[in-house]
Amino acid sequence: MKLQKRKGQTMIEFAIMAAMFLLVTITLIGFLAVFSEWGTRILRLVGLKYP
Repeated sequence: MKLQKRKGQTMIEFAIMAAMFLLVTITLIGFLAVFSEWGTRILRLVGLKYP
């Protein structure tokens, strides 16, 4: 009986860690997209030549 409980606990811990990893990965991809666009705007402003 105790072995079955430990096996279930391991599966729950794995599922929680997989969900957390997925959430962190999606968040980092979102930050990358936002800051990449922001950096491109800054580079355009810096490179802008006034007459």
